[in-house]
Amino acid sequence: MKHIKTYKKSTDKLEKGDYVLLDGEKYVEYEDSIVDKILQFVSTTVGQYVKKLSTKQADVALDWVYVIQYDVIPDDLKLYFNKEGKYLNCRRSSRSKIVKYSKSKEELEINLMTKKYNL
Repeated sequence: MKHIKTYKKSTDKLEKGDYVLLDGEKYVEYEDSIVDKILQFVSTTVGQYVKKLSTKQADVALDWVYVIQYDVIPDDLKLYFNKEGKYLNCRRSSRSKIVKYSKSKEELEINLMTKKYNL
């Protein structure tokens, strides 16, 4: 019986440090070709939830309080990703735009691969 893993209660709550995928619907206001590139990038690249902003903060629009950080940004999109405090390459998101999240980056990458190859 020593090989049976103990049950760990999973929390269905997004926490700082979790890896996330955002949806690909239009929600930013730039020229259309850039919007499409940004949406394609954030919906096919795993980011990490690093910070939650206060809704009372002056530069927070609506409920866009979740700061998502990306490791590598394509050169043509770097202008559209900002620094948030000590975090580089970030985008803000609302909770409704976060479609999947996990403690494991690999789990979300597998999800992307299965989606890409229609498995």
